[in-house]
Amino acid sequence: MTMRQRERTTGSSNVTTLPTARPSLRRTFPGVAVCVSGACSDPALVRRTAQAVIDQDYAGSIVLILPEGTAADQRWIRQGVKRSREVVSAPRDDACFDLDSNTAFAIALQLRPSVEFVAVLKCGQAAPTQWLSVLMKAQQEFDADLVVGPVKAVFDEAPADWMLSGTFFDRFGLRRGPIARVSAADNLLIRASVISSCLPRALAPEPLSEDSDWIDFVYKTEALGFASICANDAVVFDVVPKSRMTKEWLIAKEYDEALADTRAQSLYKSTPLADTVRGLRAYGLLVSGLISCGWSWFDEAWLLRARLKLAHAQGMMMARAMARAQRGKEAA
Repeated sequence: MTMRQRERTTGSSNVTTLPTARPSLRRTFPGVAVCVSGACSDPALVRRTAQAVIDQDYAGSIVLILPEGTAADQRWIRQGVKRSREVVSAPRDDACFDLDSNTAFAIALQLRPSVEFVAVLKCGQAAPTQWLSVLMKAQQEFDADLVVGPVKAVFDEAPADWMLSGTFFDRFGLRRGPIARVSAADNLLIRASVISSCLPRALAPEPLSEDSDWIDFVYKTEALGFASICANDAVVFDVVPKSRMTKEWLIAKEYDEALADTRAQSLYKSTPLADTVRGLRAYGLLVSGLISCGWSWFDEAWLLRARLKLAHAQGMMMARAMARAQRGKEAA
């Protein structure tokens, strides 16, 4: 808009003045691509997560990225939000309704207009309406590159007593401020530039477990100097099906995560001293777990914690053995 100049005469000189410009009160909000990852074969779970994203009170634009075919019927999307909400179907070569993080990240980086941030939710998770706003507020407060929030478990049916006595199915806990690294791609906000810096492939193509590709990614971002924080107000709720409400599932998951984490440490912290420290920690957990097992036969939750220690120690030992075997092959 052109501004008209006003001219007034002061004595023999002409003074040209400009009208006072009012500062703009309009605030700009970064665009965010929200990726729904994980297995999404249940339409009810897909709709649960997608509806939560669509109904966010975040004032900026949101692009929701879903696996192709999981949300063909989008009549449930409220008409009033279509200007600032968009749904993108991620094409898959197979028939599996599963969106992996590499595909989601690639689509997010190719969006036009481009987005500044990428958020990740697991299929079936429900986020309160203020979830994304809280993540963005924490990001701006700490100028962080990765922001993670807690995940609270909601059970399909009444849980056993041992489930209620410990937070076995929750993630991250209630923390606030800087953290060393984000252990899983779950309830997460990332700068798009962070993903770009890890190209051509952000995550490992052949992960050892569900979260191992993400663990490799966060060790890479840590090596590049990116900052991670936890926002304890950005809580989402995850439905735990009956198939996961078992001790065996928890123990197997603990083993897989320890294996993946120690393998990543062996790649990014490969000095002999660091390897010795990892070995001492693994044996320390093993001894602690064995002692705890001997004192916890009458406490189901305590016994489970002891078995989780043993599983973690076994995963660390296996990863160290794999790293030594790999170094032997390279030396040969």
